[in-house]
Amino acid sequence: MTDFVVKPVNKRTLMEVINDVCPPALRDAGPILIVDDDPQILDSYREVVVQGCPGYPVQTAADGTAALARMREEAPSLVILDLMMPEMDGFDVLDWMRANDQTRRVPVLVLSSRVITLDDVKRLEQHALVTLQSKGILSTDEMVASLHRALFGTDLLPRHTSALVKQAVAYFHQNYDRPLARWEIAAAIGVSEDYLSRIFHHELDISPWEYLNRYRILQAIERLRHTTDSVAAVARQAGFKDAAYFSRVFHKVTGLSPTEYRDQEGPHLPRP
Repeated sequence: MTDFVVKPVNKRTLMEVINDVCPPALRDAGPILIVDDDPQILDSYREVVVQGCPGYPVQTAADGTAALARMREEAPSLVILDLMMPEMDGFDVLDWMRANDQTRRVPVLVLSSRVITLDDVKRLEQHALVTLQSKGILSTDEMVASLHRALFGTDLLPRHTSALVKQAVAYFHQNYDRPLARWEIAAAIGVSEDYLSRIFHHELDISPWEYLNRYRILQAIERLRHTTDSVAAVARQAGFKDAAYFSRVFHKVTGLSPTEYRDQEGPHLPRP
């Protein structure tokens, strides 16, 4: 996908994001700690941080327990954190950090492919200085703007208002595969359509409907890559009622038609 961040993150894209979350004021502080249970991702992120944040010491941890051990030795200046890890997940790491005086105010960049639920939102929202990045949704510029607001308080929404945006995101993740109307989404969050659009765009720099379309395309990509379902069936499974509209949105996001994408990246349909 062109100019969209998916896990593992494109090195150039992640470098741009890391540069924006590492201002000079933090350069004399603690290390950048990368926490992920995938060795390839750890190596990739480390390379990006070393290139993108010269002067920063970099540490890695393959799980939550190892991350806590690192932070007991030295408080980091920034934590890049996966949520889905065995034994001790990212949520537990966050809980520990915010209960510890040395790490209570350390900003955390969550990079996870996890499908977000309302329970996840409630658990994340009790902690300050935590930015959640939904993989593959925001462009680099949109991510950078969101990171500035979340990590450094630039034009930041109040916590309870930010929670409404995250609740909308969780609603999309749980209901993307069926028709959704704007009024239904707003009603589920308990606000008006106009208000939801304003705060959603304020926090993520895109409209709720644009977010939903991008998320649906990500789900369609997974099906095109890993199944032999027809393009029309993939469109329906991803929540698009109109296959022609699905193809237009898919091309806008990826630069390819669904058929072209499958020919390049996915399993081939059996020939008659």
